[in-house]
Amino acid sequence: MKSNNIRLLREIKGYSQNYVAYRLRKSQAAFSRIENGKTILSDALLEQISNVLEVPREKLVDESEGFLVINFSDTIKELMNILTENKNLLNEIELNQTKLLEELKRVLLKVVEKK
Repeated sequence: MKSNNIRLLREIKGYSQNYVAYRLRKSQAAFSRIENGKTILSDALLEQISNVLEVPREKLVDESEGFLVINFSDTIKELMNILTENKNLLNEIELNQTKLLEELKRVLLKVVEKK
């Protein structure tokens, strides 16, 4: 994203940093970091800025600049899937471990009975 787009669009609207920050429920310093490109923008934050500045989101984002916009909801879904897969694997391991211990006990009992 071009860091100047948000500032330029804000200035065109005649809004102060304080006003936009207030509408975003952020401090003026936090909004300044957004304008200066020092903050990674989530989809939700981009949507909020788009609404406050009353411009299409596409005017805020220029993907050709190589900046990454993180979609946190997709990231969270992916992480939840990974955690679920890991939990399933751990359950399988525990089940196999239990089966192996039972088999070991059975074999040991046979060895002891032969003596």
